[in-house]
Amino acid sequence: MKTSSKVAVALGVGLAVGGLLGVLYAPAKGTETREKFQRQRKKWRAQFDRGVRTGQDLLAKVAERMDETGD
Repeated sequence: MKTSSKVAVALGVGLAVGGLLGVLYAPAKGTETREKFQRQRKKWRAQFDRGVRTGQDLLAKVAERMDETGD
């Protein structure tokens, strides 16, 4: 692995860990922070699931069109 790649990976890991620690040590109570994080995680999950369904629908339509033109 190149030195620049190692630096980029270390920087990314450092940012992630720093962000997580910042959230955990924020002035809000831990329970409030965890609840807020859980709500946000659920939103992200729902958004991800919608994206997956949209992608599946798009792929199904493309496959259907390919089948129609392939016959």
